[in-house]
Amino acid sequence: MRLLSFLLIILCFSCSNKEEKYYEVVKEKLNGNVQSIKHEEYSTNFTGQLLDTLPNTGFFVKYDKNGRLSENSYYIHSDEKPNKETYKYDEKGNIIEFTYYYSTGELAWRQNYKYDKKGNLIEENRYNYFGTREERYNYEYEFDKKGNWINKTVYRQDLEDTKKEIYKKINREIKYY
Repeated sequence: MRLLSFLLIILCFSCSNKEEKYYEVVKEKLNGNVQSIKHEEYSTNFTGQLLDTLPNTGFFVKYDKNGRLSENSYYIHSDEKPNKETYKYDEKGNIIEFTYYYSTGELAWRQNYKYDKKGNLIEENRYNYFGTREERYNYEYEFDKKGNWINKTVYRQDLEDTKKEIYKKINREIKYY
């Protein structure tokens, strides 16, 4: 249970990682068509006695009818209102919008994603709470004979869309049977 909590908290804070916007959703092994999960952790002493009557960390996760993450609210201290993330998907199941809200409910930022016909991320735009674009990243791929990408180049584009620079290169080696 603590491992799941740790993984979900890592997921929450990994949103600033530009490369992994596909958000591999971490789910417990649950039976049935799960709509939501509420998870709270309490501090105890060595004998198992509760140190506080309020949870010290927690999250509330909602899934859509297709089992995809649709909302994630989390807090570090129970007396805080939770921060909230929402996710929207296209008909192929790709995340097309990620929105992050402060604990006050105010919009912090929004990110949009575009994909090619094969489902590879090709563009990412991040907008601030005013709706002004702050960042744009473009993705280019090289594929092997099986159609899997082996080289990915991420370009950061300036706000005027006049120049782009290499932000990151990723190479991967895939071995087949």
